[in-house]
Amino acid sequence: MDQDRTNGRAGADDDPRSFELLAESVGTLFWLADWNTHQLLYLNGAYERITGHPAEELFEKPSAWLARVDPAHRDLIVNDMLNEERQGRFDRTIRIFRPEGEARWVRLRGYPVCDDRGRVTHLAGTGDDITERKNALEGLRATRDAYRSLAENAGDLITRHALDGRILYASPSMEDLLGFEPGRTIGARLPEWLAPEEVEAMARRGLERLDSGQPELFEFPVRHRDGSRRILQSSCRLLFGEDGQPQEVVAVSRDVTKQQQAAQALVESEERFRQLAGNIDGIFWLVDWKSGRVIYQTPAIERLWGDDPVESADAPFVWVTRVHPEDRPLLQQGVERLRSEGRFEATYRIVRPDGELRWVRSRGFAIHDAHGEIERLAGLAEDVTDRRRLEERVQQTQKLESLGVLAGGIAHDFNNLLTGILGNASLVLEQLPADSGAYAMIQEIDHAARRAADLCSQMLSYSGRTTLVMRPLDLTGVVRDILPLLAAPLRGTVVEYDLDERLPPIRGDATQLGQIVLNLLTNALEALGDAPGSIRIRTGTGFVDAATLRESYLKEELPAGDYVHLEVADSGCGMDLDTQRKLFEPFFTTKFTGRGLGLAAMLGIVRGHGGALILDSAPGEGSTFRVLFPAREGARVTRPEGTPVRKRDATDATILVIDDEAVVRSVAERILRDGGYRVLCAADGQSGLDLHRDGNGSVGAVLLDLTMPGLSGEEVLRELRRRSGALPVVLMSGYTESEVGGPIRELGYGGFVRKPFASRALLDPVREALAAREGPRPGFPS
Repeated sequence: MDQDRTNGRAGADDDPRSFELLAESVGTLFWLADWNTHQLLYLNGAYERITGHPAEELFEKPSAWLARVDPAHRDLIVNDMLNEERQGRFDRTIRIFRPEGEARWVRLRGYPVCDDRGRVTHLAGTGDDITERKNALEGLRATRDAYRSLAENAGDLITRHALDGRILYASPSMEDLLGFEPGRTIGARLPEWLAPEEVEAMARRGLERLDSGQPELFEFPVRHRDGSRRILQSSCRLLFGEDGQPQEVVAVSRDVTKQQQAAQALVESEERFRQLAGNIDGIFWLVDWKSGRVIYQTPAIERLWGDDPVESADAPFVWVTRVHPEDRPLLQQGVERLRSEGRFEATYRIVRPDGELRWVRSRGFAIHDAHGEIERLAGLAEDVTDRRRLEERVQQTQKLESLGVLAGGIAHDFNNLLTGILGNASLVLEQLPADSGAYAMIQEIDHAARRAADLCSQMLSYSGRTTLVMRPLDLTGVVRDILPLLAAPLRGTVVEYDLDERLPPIRGDATQLGQIVLNLLTNALEALGDAPGSIRIRTGTGFVDAATLRESYLKEELPAGDYVHLEVADSGCGMDLDTQRKLFEPFFTTKFTGRGLGLAAMLGIVRGHGGALILDSAPGEGSTFRVLFPAREGARVTRPEGTPVRKRDATDATILVIDDEAVVRSVAERILRDGGYRVLCAADGQSGLDLHRDGNGSVGAVLLDLTMPGLSGEEVLRELRRRSGALPVVLMSGYTESEVGGPIRELGYGGFVRKPFASRALLDPVREALAAREGPRPGFPS
């Protein structure tokens, strides 16, 4: 019986051996069962290979194989086999389990076997292990689902295109990017969304670039459904069929409109920054902290530094060598502040390639990385040279003004004191015979008082409170007029003269300009000392630019133009920078003797003439002083002419003296009484007005001090003019006549006496005022 089963005779007409050889040589499961009894008649070896169970168990128990079937599939396959209507025809895929538990998928198919009368007698079937195929399909399906999920949920637009541009597939992002429903775009052509100018270009470039089979990146403008213009960036790849021919194009696209706009805005912003950076004076810079390499700096660096000091990688800190050696510690301090505070500020000097010094103010801050470490240093540098010069000028001006006020105040008070000495000395000299033993001593007192008065005059010159009689002058002529006064001191000294006889005139005060010549030559002689040397005196004219004028000691904003100059140079010991800075300060002197006011007073005279002073000196190389005065083309040089004084014999006129200084009142009273006048004295303005009122018109003239406590000289003069407009009033002051203000000039006065004064200096203005009592003098003479 077993032999019958294995040979599968079961009524087969074919050669049993041939059938068996065929069935055993293939991997497909073959089986044959009796339709009526369900007895298994044949089963090839594939059963054991597929299920892992022996075939003998089925011949003993035909239903044993159902135990190997997944319970979910058992009823299905049993119904398929026993279904009368289909007579055993079925095709079912079931899952079975091998002994070790491995699941396998098997496709079972059944076929009815009929006799000659068409009746079903047997049920034949086949089975194929499709596990690998099914797993591959499942993997492919999972991959497909994953890709579909990815495509449908991606923010980018994923499309498939036929070679003629028709859309075969579009992901849902189509609606977000272009405003179209994906389903309605199937079959549409890509050019319908391209901007017209891009259609031809895309067609020309597209396939040419895709032929390599590698992904290619395209950027092109498209039209949104709402009509707006968008920029798409697409990564495209050409897919080839099994025959190697191009089949379709897959594209992944994203909207880069905002990125393009941002990039364009960045480009425009950078261009604006370059234009701004190229036209501002400040220098923006960015430096790598560790290497010191300059990452960026604005073009203004060349205007400030004189060239472009961008350093190489081998010498990243070479620009520091341009910083003035004295100021380099300031930079080091700035670096230390940067480490501790994260920012720094420093003002220092740099030396340009041409040797010019410039002041630079740098402000910087640290840029930190993600770990809090300093990564870069950014900052701004600006040229503050002009600002520093302005500050120096302001400081110098304030200093000069303060010292000028002090010097002027001291000179005024000293002049009041000297009035008593000089006035009384002049009275005594007029009364003593020349052969008197005391005459010479009084002369010494008079001489000393006049020297003190000269000192006060220099102090007033420094303060700018001097009377300047301005007229066109020849500077060479002024020098020649002064030289005889220095003939004796200059004897034995080599003096070189280079005096231009064809100078344009300058407008100045001859006495004050003579003082400048005298002071410069005296200073040159003292610089030579006892050592042999030479002095050069030169006059000339030429154009002077604004930069040179700004470097002068006065540092005034003088206009560029033609200037006449006086130059005095000596071969003496010279001066260092510290001495030069202090040289024109009042009372500063390098000598053991002297008052230290000559050069300071000279600076005040130069300022009063709208000029400038330049000094060039160095230790051991001598000094050169160059004084500049604006040239006055077309003006005629004049020489001062004597003004005849109309003298009148003393009368019995009454003179009212109003001054708050007792010594001045006493001297004035003696001089006036000695001159034949009656005198009334008042210690302040109100007392003077009271005496004038009580005199009932007997006062012939008033000698009035300008500066008094209580009622000022101007207030007293105003009241006197209200009472008697023609009353002669002679003003007195320790300052000069130029200090007389506009309101006083409008009121008018008959003369001016500067303190200290001798008898003749007081009597002459009083006589002139009385002689001209027919009308007040309108202001001071021109």
